[in-house]
Amino acid sequence: MKKNKKIWLFAATAIVCALFLGACVFLDSFNVDQPQDDGTMAPKIKINEVATFTVNGHIEVAGDRNNADELVFAMLAPRGWDIRNNTVVTYRATEALNWADVQNMVPISASAAPRNMPGYTWPEALMERFGLGPNRFNDMEWVAWKAAEPVQVFNGSRAKFEITVKVKVGKENLSCALGLFINDIEDGLTTDGRYFKCVFSDPFTVYGGKNEPIDYSRLNFNTVEPSRALQDDLISIKFSGDAYENDLVKCNEIFFNGTAYTAEGHSYTVDRRDPSTLMARESNFSHDYSITLWPAGFFNVPDDETITHIDYHFTNGDGTVVVNKALNEVRAGSVPASPDLPFTFNLMCGN
Repeated sequence: MKKNKKIWLFAATAIVCALFLGACVFLDSFNVDQPQDDGTMAPKIKINEVATFTVNGHIEVAGDRNNADELVFAMLAPRGWDIRNNTVVTYRATEALNWADVQNMVPISASAAPRNMPGYTWPEALMERFGLGPNRFNDMEWVAWKAAEPVQVFNGSRAKFEITVKVKVGKENLSCALGLFINDIEDGLTTDGRYFKCVFSDPFTVYGGKNEPIDYSRLNFNTVEPSRALQDDLISIKFSGDAYENDLVKCNEIFFNGTAYTAEGHSYTVDRRDPSTLMARESNFSHDYSITLWPAGFFNVPDDETITHIDYHFTNGDGTVVVNKALNEVRAGSVPASPDLPFTFNLMCGN
């Protein structure tokens, strides 16, 4: 396979220096490019395929250090990938280890706390410290792994390491920035940023699915939680009025309007403005409104039919002010196919 281009995303000369341990960890480069059908490399992959990422760095040890430690790696990725269960992380290193030998990394216990952030699990601590990076769509999670076996770290050693991540991506079209983090168990997320390194990739794309692409870096008027649901699950649909300029936030009441489509070829519309469609304002300090509904019951879909997707928009009391996907596209700098383009939520049974 011919490789015309290999994109390496080099970290700035950032140094992770754990002074109390005498260990400095350098994240030298990382690569998220994937082989393409034409032989080139690019940061994109088809749905449900296994992506391979690599992280390279080295460790310099100075001072009185002669004890075992465990390398820590963490990644931020879309929740739909379920990276805790769909990822294999390995590494190799020099000095105390043979570079030719591949070492395993295992997920850190879901209840374990970093040494310097007690009261937080590792995913919670990473989200608290680094958040979503350049992503704006809050449907991502941090997961952390550690070396399966402790390795002796000696004064004066200068070990290099390479971490290989193999993850099966989900079935949704999307574009997001992946988060990559290195540390060690003994350090455990000190408050000094010199002691660890966290970087975010340029947009990584998953394509080939049925859903409309989700751009995690872009603000949106709408959010649905959970992002993957069955028609019998409760879902919360949110209108984020502060995302872009709009006239709906000037209205006293905001309502949900939607149509459910089924695999059997039928549609069921709720087009009314009453207490059942009124969206609740979440705070007086923002223009965030939400409604929680049970799709099958809300749209009165017969038991023998399966909802594939829901089209919806937000409106004022008399229906004269509307916020839909078309307005979202315009505010984000795109040109919508139609001024009446609705938001769409695909249910799991319909994918």
